[in-house]
Amino acid sequence: MGLQGTCLKTRNFLTPAALRECLRVLNFILITLRERFKAYLPHCKRHIGFPPIVLCCNLLNLEMKNASLSVAGLIPMLNLITLRLEFIRLDDEDLDKVNECFPFLQILKLIGVGGLRKPKIVLTQLRICHWTVSNFPLSLAIHAPNLVELKLECVEPKYLVLETPLLSQIDLKIKKPGGHIKVGSFLYLKSVRMETLYLKGIKQLFEGCQAVKKLELEEFNSSKTDESFGKFTVLDIISTFPNVNDLKLGPGAWNQLETSFVGCRDSYISCEWRNLKSLTIKLPPDDLNIATLSVLLKFCIPSCEVAVLLHKDSPDCTKNRIIARCAGNFPRYKWKWGIWKESCLDSFLDFQNDTNF
Repeated sequence: MGLQGTCLKTRNFLTPAALRECLRVLNFILITLRERFKAYLPHCKRHIGFPPIVLCCNLLNLEMKNASLSVAGLIPMLNLITLRLEFIRLDDEDLDKVNECFPFLQILKLIGVGGLRKPKIVLTQLRICHWTVSNFPLSLAIHAPNLVELKLECVEPKYLVLETPLLSQIDLKIKKPGGHIKVGSFLYLKSVRMETLYLKGIKQLFEGCQAVKKLELEEFNSSKTDESFGKFTVLDIISTFPNVNDLKLGPGAWNQLETSFVGCRDSYISCEWRNLKSLTIKLPPDDLNIATLSVLLKFCIPSCEVAVLLHKDSPDCTKNRIIARCAGNFPRYKWKWGIWKESCLDSFLDFQNDTNF
């Protein structure tokens, strides 16, 4: 059986000595490449090309980390289905060579890949794409007709193009779309997670996504919220995702919603989430007022399970008071209570065993 997968990890840049040691190990694994390695070593510079290991025609999986790579002379690898590049500087600013040489990729993960200017992924067989953009390219584009899962993290591209008609799951972290956004129809989209300053933009991005069942919204980590496009309201969620049955709101998203409830009248409540079965809210540490929660609950049907996570550093007496008031004022809902804190796993309370915080 031929070599089907390999992982290469290096320091910041491959020195000739470091590469020699790496290739010595690979040479032990794959004796047939010995002469290629010997020919390659004398020509190693700080900026290297893809090592000879990638010339294996039967290689299925390839992972490379911490290197500066040149694509000069890279030949097509028609059997490669999984490629992961992590903390790589790549001299393929538009990803043209990646598209050309790995045409049958099914899984592509680009984590902190630098050197990109107008990157465009054009892969017809791609099904899973995780892309964390490390710099500030002018535009980002993904043309993948069979893509079903996308995780994209970027800052503020001037142009964002997503042509992914079969997409089922998207995790999008973008500080703020800087200009033109072009997305195709997401008729099969079931799960959405979005983190951005511009939560109002969900209507622009996901209009017509009637099939979405799971939704999680959070505000991009910033000291200032951008309201230049208008306030984000609960009606933005209901009108865009009318069939959602699982909604999660992070503390930043909750802060944005709260401003839209100020001065809210009962006439504002004109519809319900008929299909909403689970509502999870992380209350900010400085906001333990149930007034806004009371307004939001008017959108929920009685069978909805409401989970509220309170910040760990909030006073215990305040947490207990909120629990008592919610249970007393809204007895028709099934309540769950938990604790959250930055960089920690969420935890839920079992009131049969936990008497306090």
